[in-house]
Amino acid sequence: MNKFGKLLVVGGIVASMAFTAGCGDDKKPADTKKSVASSSSQKSTQKPAEKKPASNAPAIKAPENANWRYPSYIKTEADTPKMTPEIQKIVDECYAEMTLHKSEKGKLLNDSKINANDKRDVRDLWFHAKGENHDNNNKFKNSKGKDVSAQEVYHIKFTVDKDTSAIKRWIFYKYVVSPEEPDGKTITIKEVK
Repeated sequence: MNKFGKLLVVGGIVASMAFTAGCGDDKKPADTKKSVASSSSQKSTQKPAEKKPASNAPAIKAPENANWRYPSYIKTEADTPKMTPEIQKIVDECYAEMTLHKSEKGKLLNDSKINANDKRDVRDLWFHAKGENHDNNNKFKNSKGKDVSAQEVYHIKFTVDKDTSAIKRWIFYKYVVSPEEPDGKTITIKEVK
C-alpha cells in the first residue's frame, strides 16, 4: 500500500470514530436544541467563580529584621512568639559579637515556631546561624575514631512568658567542633537566669 492509501485508511478510521461519538445519542434533535439552549442560559446567569487565595498564602507576613529572618514555614506573626524591643536589643547585642559564615548571608534564623500542643506558660525563641569557622570540608577524627567536620554554630535561646513575652531567662552560646575540640564543646558567651 502506498502513502496515499495509508493516509486514506487512517483518515477513514478517524472519521468513523468522530461519527460514532457524535451519533451515539438517542435524543430527538428538538430535545438537543432545548438542552443546549437551557445550558447556555444557565451559563449566562451564573456568576464567575471568585478566585480564593491559596490556603498556604500568609495573611500577614511575619516581620523580619536586618539581623535575622524566619524560616519559610513561619508564615504569620501568630506562628511565632512576639518579638519585643527587649528581646530584639539582646539579639542585636549578641549578633554584634558574631562573625557568620558566608552561607548565612549575614542573618540568623529565628526558628521560633509555636507548637499548638504546647500547654506550658512559657514559649521558646531560638536564633541560630553557622559561624565563620564552620567547614564541612575540614575533616578529622574524634576520640571515638569517627570522622567529623569542623563546626561552629551560634545560638541565642530565650524562654519568655506565653502571654506577655517577658523574658524569663536567656542564653547566648556557640557549639564548636574543631581539631582542638574533636568531641565538640558548648561555649557559653552570656547567660541570664
